[in-house]
Amino acid sequence: GQGAEIALVTRPGFDPIVDALTADQAAVAEALLTGKTLAHAAETGDLGPVLGHLLQRQALVKGPDQ
Repeated sequence: GQGAEIALVTRPGFDPIVDALTADQAAVAEALLTGKTLAHAAETGDLGPVLGHLLQRQALVKGPDQ
């Protein structure tokens, strides 16, 4: 049977891109995308690869109060 997969869907330049994530990578992405600190995200898993994907895909932006 097929197991569930975790995907990160981003739209840099409005063109959807889908990246497969491991459960650990998904936890890091969720932490970052919900406003947690880099330190908190790093505690959930390997920050480097996920942060690289998010920056490359323009998925992280400044909030309205920053």
